[in-house]
Amino acid sequence: MIKYFIYSLIVLLSFFPEGKTQNSEKWIISTAQGTGLYAQSWATRLEFPKDFIQDHWSQGKQITNLHFSKGLWAIVLSEGSTYESQTWVTRRKFDQELIQEKWEEGYSLTETAYGQGAWAFVFSKRKIDVPQIYQLSGDFPEQFIKSQWEKGYYINTVSYGSGKWLVCMEQSPAAEQSYIVSRDYPEGWIREKLEADFEMEELTFGNGYWLVVAAKKDTYANVLYANDQFPKSEISLAWAQEASITQLAFGYAPRAPATMAPPPATPLLGSSSENQSPDQLDPNQPTFHLVCAMDTRDRMLGAGARTALQVVSDQFSAAAKSINYQVRPLVVQQDQFNRNNLQEAIQNLQVGEEDIIVFYYFGHGFRYNNDASRYPTCFVGKNGIDEPEVAAWPLLEIYQQLTQKQARLTLVFAECCNNEIGIPAPIDNYVATRQMSVNFASKDRYKALFLQNRGSILLASSDQGQVSWATSTGGYFLDGFMDAIQYQVSSGNTAPVSWKSLLEDTEKRVRRMAAEKKRLQEPIYSIKIE
Repeated sequence: MIKYFIYSLIVLLSFFPEGKTQNSEKWIISTAQGTGLYAQSWATRLEFPKDFIQDHWSQGKQITNLHFSKGLWAIVLSEGSTYESQTWVTRRKFDQELIQEKWEEGYSLTETAYGQGAWAFVFSKRKIDVPQIYQLSGDFPEQFIKSQWEKGYYINTVSYGSGKWLVCMEQSPAAEQSYIVSRDYPEGWIREKLEADFEMEELTFGNGYWLVVAAKKDTYANVLYANDQFPKSEISLAWAQEASITQLAFGYAPRAPATMAPPPATPLLGSSSENQSPDQLDPNQPTFHLVCAMDTRDRMLGAGARTALQVVSDQFSAAAKSINYQVRPLVVQQDQFNRNNLQEAIQNLQVGEEDIIVFYYFGHGFRYNNDASRYPTCFVGKNGIDEPEVAAWPLLEIYQQLTQKQARLTLVFAECCNNEIGIPAPIDNYVATRQMSVNFASKDRYKALFLQNRGSILLASSDQGQVSWATSTGGYFLDGFMDAIQYQVSSGNTAPVSWKSLLEDTEKRVRRMAAEKKRLQEPIYSIKIE
């Protein structure tokens, strides 16, 4: 019988006064001597590093680490791997058929990551074909891992994206493998494993949790470094000692009590793993204020809202990085999702004249039969429990309050129904996976879109009298808008950059998606751009 251990650590931490939180953000690098890897090269990029990969493939190197966090892709390529050839693919949606196709061609899935609204898959050919199996699930798949250990499969790669954990396992010689899932970086657990001659095989961070996988193989010893900056000096030190990079990851640990399920709510005025807290903002640098109000606890819309929160955060964080803006996130979700909290967050928003505001609402919406405005009313509260008088906030009023901040650019989006109150929100549970490679963004096109315009945009995902179709991975509008903005800023797009063409493209994509299901959904918008 193969020995296995499961560690799901709940870390109890000290309370901070008045509900305040502190984040400890860390880059973690694992190095080791005797791995067989040498002549390594690493890079961090705002866009997926396709050119860097191609340059180093031509030098005989292969991808041995891929990670995305804090708005950056981090990659390591090495000589000396066991891979004979390699290919990579990016997809806006998780692509089961792609993985099966590559398996049939003799490739193994060796690296995965999720960033900027896209999955990145690295497939490698080995001298001997190794059977693999994977699971994609919203909850971390403990039972799946346990059952596959019994069958001789071991964890090969893990990543988190679009609201789901991806765990890929493969057949390998019997080993004692264990893992830990922890809100805080599990330094003590790692130290115990290293002292017991375990190797760190996987380091990743997702959904507010660290995941570390270790195996006892007695082949080499790891040295781990933790730093709040990218560990350039630690990498140089390791290379000087003839050690190589084996794992690279970035994550954070909110200093507050934690539980494994459900995931903790993001603090109303807190910071995320990709952004700076208000205390860390540079007053001399323009700020990208990303205000997200997402009904992540709703029984029908919750799954889509959670995905929307991640996709929207990734997309606009990438935009901010490209134009050299610092990001301040304001997230209202889970038990904090109510009108009072959202009103307070917007009221307290301190905005400079060169700042940018993006507001994105994902939740229930409605209209009264005597509404004069074409735009919906957002239901910022518990659907079916709170009365409209308590939760209702017209989108036009939200827009007016935000434009009064006088930012250089204010974008207000609402993904919600726009039909009469009392009609349930529609959910499409049968959305086919669309195979689409992500377009590689141009910084210049991002700058043209955000820095060469002043004014405001108001948008609703459906016209008056219409519903807005949600899915378990977002909604028709989210998909259409993300595809449109990625096309607009694509380095291969030579057409002039404009919000008008972007939103026209978004409208066409959403209408087409709905029409394919014999449905009607037409986004509406108002552009006031100088």
